[in-house]
Amino acid sequence: MSSLVRKYYQGMLPPLNPLSEDAIGMVQLYANESPYDIAKEFFTGDELASLFNLGLNRYPDCEALALREAYCYYLDGIVGVGNVAAGNGSDELIRAICDVYLETGDVAMSLEPAFGSYKSGAASAKGVYIGIEPSNEWLEPDIEGLIAQANEKNAKLIFICNPFNPTGYLWRSEDIIRVIEGTGGMCVVDEAYIEFSSAKSFASYAAGNPRALVLRTISKAFGCAGLRVGFAIGAVENITAINCAIDMYSINSFSQTAAAMLLRKPGIIAPYIKQIKEERDWLALRLAEFEGMAVFPSQSNFILVRTPITKEIVEETMKSNILIRSYSSYPSNIRISVGLREENEALLEAIGKAYAKAMGEDDEKD
Repeated sequence: MSSLVRKYYQGMLPPLNPLSEDAIGMVQLYANESPYDIAKEFFTGDELASLFNLGLNRYPDCEALALREAYCYYLDGIVGVGNVAAGNGSDELIRAICDVYLETGDVAMSLEPAFGSYKSGAASAKGVYIGIEPSNEWLEPDIEGLIAQANEKNAKLIFICNPFNPTGYLWRSEDIIRVIEGTGGMCVVDEAYIEFSSAKSFASYAAGNPRALVLRTISKAFGCAGLRVGFAIGAVENITAINCAIDMYSINSFSQTAAAMLLRKPGIIAPYIKQIKEERDWLALRLAEFEGMAVFPSQSNFILVRTPITKEIVEETMKSNILIRSYSSYPSNIRISVGLREENEALLEAIGKAYAKAMGEDDEKD
């Protein structure tokens, strides 16, 4: 690689699809996507026609105004358009936030195990990322440690994911406020999974607080990961700065229009969210039946488990054409996205086979 490339990127490979060409068609319980293609079901004929008559020879609205207005509608008008930035998924917004608030060498911080974009966004802005290790084996946040380290390192950015990915842990509102008020940087509350929880959103709080931002997305509850649309919510001066760091034509015309249509129908996602939550609770009970498997309480659309046979489960699920998420840093843990009932049953069957093989091998050793 050229010596002109920044050291951070030297030797790095671009992200790859977790599904190889040979694995297309696998049951995807890996990326916390919705198992429901909600948009396909709810677009009417007239709406579909309008999507294909957008005038694609023209650039999209660089302000994404109609999309931002639709998101304000979805939030019941608790914030204004000036409080909302729209980006090409939360990933672009995270990178823009890092560009806006980090000078070279400034510290960004989060709780581990963290969403990878927090670290890569900080590195892209030539900042320094520090991950705070969890407080116990249930990977619960070390709040006191986070506050202490943020103050010691003079952290400019603190990312708080609520509900927390990958555990499904739900932060108490008072703990989030304690971090915001007990530190001096910008606190970013990532609410990508909030629709699946009982949490109260910090959107209106962030709109009125110059040291808080909220991230939201339509990738999860709306089942529209393919549209790549996310939102940042905050005080007008913060959103203005973030909009300066977003690419001018970041969100294409199709995604802007389709997302705005869906956001104007906020009630359509309620039955799907209900079904995912019910399926999550059913799956958690079934997983807990396996010997030695600890199931983390979750308020999201995924479940984290700790198991003594992680390697065997990953191998068996791959053989069964099911893709789940394992962690090199936390090798006993597996994250499972909640799928359809038949997908979850296939997963349980594969895990059962893994346990049977592991127990058989142990018996042979004895």
